[in-house]
Amino acid sequence: RDGKLAGISNIEDQSSDRVGLRIVVEVKRDAVAKVVLNNLYKHTQLQTSFGANMLSIVDGVPRTLRIDQLIR
Repeated sequence: RDGKLAGISNIEDQSSDRVGLRIVVEVKRDAVAKVVLNNLYKHTQLQTSFGANMLSIVDGVPRTLRIDQLIR
């Protein structure tokens, strides 16, 4: 709405209790969808990452586990 994200013609919040979070972004005809998506990632919190140190005690010994090992 403030012009930071070029190539977007409309943004609609279609979230509901049934479908959960759903946001529809309509791209202008002359815009490249991949570029618009990359700009959304860059200028919004559409995607957030963080690091984690998954230190666990396994058989009395501290070990750093991968996510799949931690889930088992």
